[in-house]
Amino acid sequence: MIGGGTMGAGIAAALRDAGLPVVLIERDETALARGIANLRAIFEGGVKRGKLTQAQAEARLAGVTPRPIMQRLPIPIW
Repeated sequence: MIGGGTMGAGIAAALRDAGLPVVLIERDETALARGIANLRAIFEGGVKRGKLTQAQAEARLAGVTPRPIMQRLPIPIW
């Protein structure tokens, strides 16, 4: 998943709900931290509404691998 903003985090959460592993790609560590925080908020909301247990929420978050793309690949800017 490229981007962990509102829409990206929602899509990533849906993929984790389906049991699929997710690699969250962002431009830097700061953006990755925000994306993980967005996902955490989604899963914690599920716990508060009684849709998930705390263990399920933690397992879903554990299935997300954060990766900053700018530190891994040289991307030409035209």
